[in-house]
Amino acid sequence: MRAGIKNTIIAILKDYPNYEAYRRERELDLRYPAIEPDDNVGGGRTTREHDAKMINYIVSIESDKRLRALERQHKAVQYALDKADDDTRTIIEELYFKERPLYSVAGLVMSGKLKKILSERSAYRARNEFIEQVADNLGIKYL
Repeated sequence: MRAGIKNTIIAILKDYPNYEAYRRERELDLRYPAIEPDDNVGGGRTTREHDAKMINYIVSIESDKRLRALERQHKAVQYALDKADDDTRTIIEELYFKERPLYSVAGLVMSGKLKKILSERSAYRARNEFIEQVADNLGIKYL
């Protein structure tokens, strides 16, 4: 897998625990768009034209591309987590879901936190297969 794609998937995994906050923030942005105040004091055109233009730029929640991408990424990770075994889930949660991870892959193996995986190489393989599964779920080509 190319490093750029792998880094993209890792960034998605690190953002996974914050999905609900991102979704709420984006929905609020769409519901209550920022409207710049009109500093034009005095004559001139009415501000109703400006308001009409702003209404045309408001994107509905159902058709927002950024919100759909967030949902798609969340579902891709969730599906991969549902299919993963306990050790793989432990690796992913420790490395990417915690704000300050306590262990590396090698540390997880040496500490005995993993039940079935006994070697560092097997742990890295499980992590890489999970990342590939998320990439597949997102439809990303990684060859």
